[in-house]
Amino acid sequence: MPRPFRSHSLFPVLAGFLIAATILGATWFVSVAEFRRQTQRERLDTLHQMRTVQTHLEAALASTLLLVKPIISYISINGDIDHGTFQSLAEELAAEDRMIQNVSLLRGTSTVDVYPMKGNEKAIGVDLAKVPGQSETVRRVIETREAAIADPVELIQGGVGIVCQIPILVTPKGQPLGSGDYWGQIGVVIREEALLKEAGILGPSSGLNYVLRGNDALGAKRATFWGDDGIFQLNPVVLDVKLPGGSWQMAARPEAGWSSQRPLTLWIWGIGCFWSIFAGGMVWSLLVTRQQFRHRLILQRSLMEKAQESEAKYRTIFESSNDAMFIVKDGKIIDCNTASLQMFGCARHQIVGNHPRVLSPPRQPDGQDSTVKANEKIAAALSGRPQFFEWKHCRYDRMLFDAEVSLNSLEVRGEMIVQATIRDITDRKRVEEEIKKSLSLLRSTLESTADGILVVDRDEKITVFNQRFRDLWKVPQHIIDSLENKKIMTFVSDQLVNPEAFLMKVKELNTKPDMESFDTLEFKDGRVFERYSRAQQIANTSVGRVWSFRDITERKLFINILNMEKRRFQKLAESAPFGMLIIQSDGSFSYANPKFIEIFGYKLSDVPNGREWFKKAFPDRGLRHEVISTWIEDFIHCFEGETMTRSPSVWELESSKISERFFYQAA
Repeated sequence: MPRPFRSHSLFPVLAGFLIAATILGATWFVSVAEFRRQTQRERLDTLHQMRTVQTHLEAALASTLLLVKPIISYISINGDIDHGTFQSLAEELAAEDRMIQNVSLLRGTSTVDVYPMKGNEKAIGVDLAKVPGQSETVRRVIETREAAIADPVELIQGGVGIVCQIPILVTPKGQPLGSGDYWGQIGVVIREEALLKEAGILGPSSGLNYVLRGNDALGAKRATFWGDDGIFQLNPVVLDVKLPGGSWQMAARPEAGWSSQRPLTLWIWGIGCFWSIFAGGMVWSLLVTRQQFRHRLILQRSLMEKAQESEAKYRTIFESSNDAMFIVKDGKIIDCNTASLQMFGCARHQIVGNHPRVLSPPRQPDGQDSTVKANEKIAAALSGRPQFFEWKHCRYDRMLFDAEVSLNSLEVRGEMIVQATIRDITDRKRVEEEIKKSLSLLRSTLESTADGILVVDRDEKITVFNQRFRDLWKVPQHIIDSLENKKIMTFVSDQLVNPEAFLMKVKELNTKPDMESFDTLEFKDGRVFERYSRAQQIANTSVGRVWSFRDITERKLFINILNMEKRRFQKLAESAPFGMLIIQSDGSFSYANPKFIEIFGYKLSDVPNGREWFKKAFPDRGLRHEVISTWIEDFIHCFEGETMTRSPSVWELESSKISERFFYQAA
């Protein structure tokens, strides 16, 4: 009997033990699973928070680079920018973005301008390709023709900042913007603290410890530049922050470290303990679920508020823009700003809901169908390739105008849309056309002149020359291509008889920019040039010098021949055995040879003209008229005339004709 008793008494114990062991095992399994889920949730929450910081960080840098586009576009189109224009554009840029510390302009790799100028004077003239910490970024921008970031670096003018270098490419005529040769760079110095505050890394405590690494945007390949590098050894959540020309690596973990909480593994004896643990586990599960729900609800509200705030900021920018802006979705315009209504001269309902083709003529100037071409541009933008191009638009009354169009794709609530920005460039195109006509007229004038023209600036760089200059001086192409006045002066001086005097005059004029000069140059090969130089002035300010060269070799030779013939004639006239007289077209006598004076006894002071000659030679009026008539007839036929010699008492008319030749010379 005891055996059965013991058997029946042990069965509930064994059954209870087995059930308890089973429940304990199940509870342990559930506890381990819950611990893993909690760990994953904690890392996921950290990841969500880091995603927000990542988005803000990338957006802040992208918006800063977007603000620089007007300066880059201006230089790309115009080929250069003056100090005043750069300062004005940079001032507007800095006013719109409080993160910008300063903006610098590089020509090649050397800094030629900076805003603000005050406090940054040391940066002017510095070749960043030779500055440690920035040279690698500058070279990378030149090689890749893409923006790159150096962060953070010691600035030449003092302090530390995140430097973003954006390339400037001069756009050839008729080519897409940014497709030309490298011109220089725009350097934007971003305040590190302002950037981190904007991203949410600094400021009110987020409950996370952050660390950033990747100098020059090279990600994990470079060292840590903000935060504790040791966090990378503590199993953090790691994200890549995409930047122009590379990326940063961001890591974070909770300030208190990862949760070390362990699940409960002890169960209380008996069924009462089981129910208490079960009830406690249920209550705990309900409370945790409620807390998680509230946390998710708060997070969703926070994200919605931020999204609404971002949307409000975007709407403000959208409506306040001076350029027309469209939002295109599925090939139709779903929204437009006020500027677009003014530009196209219509109401909102006449634009919204239509395809962009309603605001374009049937065909573009290149002959392509506007609808087909517009669809191609929109498709390219949706594929991730931003579009920037010129377009022929028409207002609602079908009046055509020229515009610049920029297309960029955006993702909003999981849907891809295209933002179109349109700028009316009618006035600019007209000005450009006028400039082209002026330049063409100037070039035609320069090329049509018989003189060789060379224009240099104050730095002795060639700005203008014509083909006649090259032909006169026989300048090789490689020297002309250098555009350096010193090289040309050295080359041409070797052709001259007196090169030292030539170069000395050039140096003298360089030190006296307002001085004019005229001289004659003799060549070793016998040629002779006239050289004339005067200052090139703009608004009464000397900006360079204009050199004019004229080949007078033939004229010089002709003058020499004339002088030689003159001397020969004078020699013959002085020794001639007959009288010679040269009469000007006005009747005055300009020359009488010695024989004439000897024969007639009159000097030029006695008979300055024909009237005086006839009065003195023929005092009798009747005879004088007869002689004048004879002279006129003789002049007409053979230039022979009858003359009367002078004696102390009487005038006698010789019967024989004295053969003489009277030279007539125009006055």
